[in-house]
Amino acid sequence: MDFLNELFSAGVWGDKTPSPPKWNKWIHRNLSDNHCPECLMLDGCWFLKEKTPKWPHHSFCHCVLKDIPYNEALTLSSCKCPY
Repeated sequence: MDFLNELFSAGVWGDKTPSPPKWNKWIHRNLSDNHCPECLMLDGCWFLKEKTPKWPHHSFCHCVLKDIPYNEALTLSSCKCPY
């Protein structure tokens, strides 16, 4: 069951309010001359926290993960990731 259905169910049945899913944004930082093709494809992609690819992705990985508020993920997300 997704978060919105759980939230509706909690309001109707008085269950405990569920916590919203957590999202991450993959950010590739350009700190060397060599660039991993996979990390370049992941750059800017948003993932559910439990479905985020392994991070760090490889040895000497300079990428970072940024937390995305659920409200932003709900209203601004789209499916464009080349990965």
